[in-house]
Amino acid sequence: MAPAVTVRPLRPSDLEPARWVIYRAYVEAIVQLYGRDSATGYEVRSTSFMDLYLRRDPAGCFVAEAPGGAVAGAVFCFVWGEVGWFGSLAVAPEWQGRGAGQALTQQAVTYLGGRGCRRVGLETWPHSPLVRHLYGKYGFLPVRPTVKFSRPVAGRAGVEGDGTAGVTWITCQDVPGQGGAGAALEAVHAVTAAQARTCPGEPVVDYRAEVAAPLETGWADLAIAGDRAGDPVGYALCYRKRPGGGPAAALDVRLLGVAPGRAVASTLDRLLEGCDARARQAGVASLTVDVNLRHAYAAGLLRARDFRPVYELLRMERHLPGFDARARSAVVDCARWAG
Repeated sequence: MAPAVTVRPLRPSDLEPARWVIYRAYVEAIVQLYGRDSATGYEVRSTSFMDLYLRRDPAGCFVAEAPGGAVAGAVFCFVWGEVGWFGSLAVAPEWQGRGAGQALTQQAVTYLGGRGCRRVGLETWPHSPLVRHLYGKYGFLPVRPTVKFSRPVAGRAGVEGDGTAGVTWITCQDVPGQGGAGAALEAVHAVTAAQARTCPGEPVVDYRAEVAAPLETGWADLAIAGDRAGDPVGYALCYRKRPGGGPAAALDVRLLGVAPGRAVASTLDRLLEGCDARARQAGVASLTVDVNLRHAYAAGLLRARDFRPVYELLRMERHLPGFDARARSAVVDCARWAG
């Protein structure tokens, strides 16, 4: 049976109703899965945070429009080179079970395939059989989970109070206007290119658009670690605000990568020390980092540095011949596929 909604590209004017659809859908899901008390801390996303979706991939945002024009659901797609994922996907409670979720999922799969994404996935609630069933219809299979790790901010000897600590910090003041982050984005790309050279045949990731939008709008700061020659060997993209727009309770490291080589552990230490100093400067008490457990080496390094798991998300991916999403990887590439 054809869905009662029409899927179309999202317009800027849809951001306001879409953020309330996401809030209502996610609160209901949290209540059903974890109880009413667990939903009390969930906040509606700010319009400026929603605008980041459009900045990161304007053509990859879609809504399900109900008869009469109301927004019944929304999905947001992200293209990272040959890697693509979608989320958040949300359907208003009164429209759930009527085909809107399937229509949005199909649109996301079609869009990411058309953009040349070889590896396609998402992250979702780990304990929802209905969600697994929906995505399973489109060929998505569970792989290794993604874990949010957290630790209290450390007060390490030799960390400078201004938050440098052996890294260079890039903020929105360093990238005036809308011209992009320039050298900072190329530094991130240099690290991911070095990682790709150690993993021939794997889908190649490109985080530049993912970094540019929050950096240019002041949602996040970027730390770059260089080697003795000044070449970039690591980066950390740190969000300073909650999705609701207020100051974050933790410095949330949304992306973190280290170039392969002998200095992986020491580069990671420099990045984390810089994040500690930055967090102290901002008056927050903890750091958080998201790691898919395919990157077991990265998870082990974080555990050895006193990070502990807070919660996990279920990652699901479509099968890609010649690529095993469950195989362990020694590349330090920490990222979350959830909006």
